[in-house]
Amino acid sequence: MARCLLFVSLLLTAVFGTAAQKDYVIDVPHSGRVEYRFDMTARGASITGIAIVKNVNDSIKGMLVNEFGIKALAFAVSPDRQQVSLSQLMPMIDKWYVRRVLKSDIKFLFNATTATAGTKSGNYELVMTEDRGLCLTNVKYKITYTFTPIECDPQLQESDRQNNETTNDTAE
Repeated sequence: MARCLLFVSLLLTAVFGTAAQKDYVIDVPHSGRVEYRFDMTARGASITGIAIVKNVNDSIKGMLVNEFGIKALAFAVSPDRQQVSLSQLMPMIDKWYVRRVLKSDIKFLFNATTATAGTKSGNYELVMTEDRGLCLTNVKYKITYTFTPIECDPQLQESDRQNNETTNDTAE
C-alpha cells in the first residue's frame, strides 16, 4: 500500500512538474541574448529595426533600436513575467496612453506560449511564421508587431572578434 502511494505521488509529481514548465514563444537563455528584426505598424505609421532581448539577474531586459541606431524604447520584464516597465521611449511614442498599450502588449508577448500561438486571445492574435518568427496583432488598437529571429553564425562571431582584436592591436 505504501509503495503504491509513493508510486502514485511520484507519477503525479512528474506529470504536473512537466505541465508547469511553459514553452514561451520568446524564450531567453539564462546567459545569452536573442536578437530579432522587428516591425511595429500602427495605423499607417511604422517603426522597424532590431530587438535585442537578454536575461539579466532572472529578469528579461530588452530594447528596440531603429535602423538608424536610435533607441525606440527599452523595457524590463519581471522574473514572473507579470510586471513590465518601459524606459527611454522615443518622443513620438512617449505618451501615457501609448505606454499603457505597449506595456500590455509586451506583457502578453512574453507570457504567450507555443500552445496559445495561432489562436485569438482577447484583443490579441499571435501567429508563428514558418521562419520561427512571430506576428502579434493588437486587434483593438490595430497594432501589429512582427519579430523575425536573427541567426548568428558562431564562426562569423569568432572572426569578427578576431578582426576587432587585430584592429585594436594595430591602432595602438
